[in-house]
Amino acid sequence: MGHTRESQAAIRAHMNDKLSLTVPDQELLRNLEANAASNPDATFAYAFALTRSDDRKERDYALSMLENLLDSEYKHQTDCVYGMATALYLNGKYAHARTKCEAILRSEPDNSNAEELHLACVHAQDERKRKEDIAIGGGVAMAGVGLALGLLGMMVRKK
Repeated sequence: MGHTRESQAAIRAHMNDKLSLTVPDQELLRNLEANAASNPDATFAYAFALTRSDDRKERDYALSMLENLLDSEYKHQTDCVYGMATALYLNGKYAHARTKCEAILRSEPDNSNAEELHLACVHAQDERKRKEDIAIGGGVAMAGVGLALGLLGMMVRKK
């Protein structure tokens, strides 16, 4: 299903709101961490909670734990990849998050969580590109104005 820029923006806003409401508190993280080494399910629960942390270092740690779970062929592969996509999205690595979502959607086309995060990634990438293009265009315009003023100044000095 195609989405307009406006619908992508709305989906991204919804995703950001949803993620902001699921930031784990420190007590929960301490409890999950205490059990994390006991078994893969406990490790996953801790890592998945960390993917929504407001601390980038904790999200990076979650990424490494989820990667280890994937390498050990943990039974909930899709959930690990989705957790990784979430952490990457929150870290501003939209292209990498998008790639993870696309991997999920190839095997589970009806995964609404992955679809929603994918659209949020697409919109975030588009916005970043638009801002970069504006900055480049502004820089080129300023260079043109500077060149024109320089030439004008040279012409005035010659007279």
